[in-house]
Parts: sequence; structure tokens; C-alpha cells
Amino acid sequence: MPKRCCCEPSGAGAVARGADSSGVGQHTYAADENLNQLVIDAICMRLSAGMEVLTRLESQVRTGLFGDNWQFMWGIRNSIAHGYLLVNSDIVRQTIQMDLPEIVRVIECEISDT
Repeated sequence: MPKRCCCEPSGAGAVARGADSSGVGQHTYAADENLNQLVIDAICMRLSAGMEVLTRLESQVRTGLFGDNWQFMWGIRNSIAHGYLLVNSDIVRQTIQMDLPEIVRVIECEISDT
């Protein structure tokens, strides 16, 4: 059975369900909206690069780690890479807070098991 990630549509992840921008993380960002966008842009580039690295894993390994969630993860990468200016910053914030910790946990567990 694949390890579970928070990105699946029935889960609580921000990637799959869309974001509820109820102030999540807004207190940690600068008052200057241009700086906020710069931070979001940098985060998007890091997320995209991280998912690009995961494509180097064998398909079976990726499926074992993320199951069907990989499709959603790759979808957010495609949104970042191909619709860069259209990425919703609230979804990025919630992805970082809700989805990324589980993704990191899954990867760290795999690394520690090898």
C-alpha cells in the first residue's frame, strides 16, 4: 500500500481542494505586497525544482512513496511552471503549511529506511 500524502483530493491538502484564504500565514509575510509576491515566486521555484528532482526516481519508487497523489503534486508543478503568474498565493501558502510537511516526512522515512 502506498504511503499517504496530504495532496489527495479527499484529504485535507490545499493542493487538491483549493485554498480557503482565511488568513493562513499572512502574519509572517511583509506588509509590502511586492515583497510578498517575490517570496511566493521564490517558493514556487523551489517547489517546482523539488518536484523535478522527484521525477528522477523510478516510477515504481515514486508510486510507492506518493501513490496517486503524485498526479496532483505534478499538477501543481505544471501550474507553477506553465502558469507562473496565475498561481494563487493562498494555495501556495497552504500547500507549504499543509502538504509539504507530509511530503518531507514521506521522503525522510524512505531515506532512513534505505
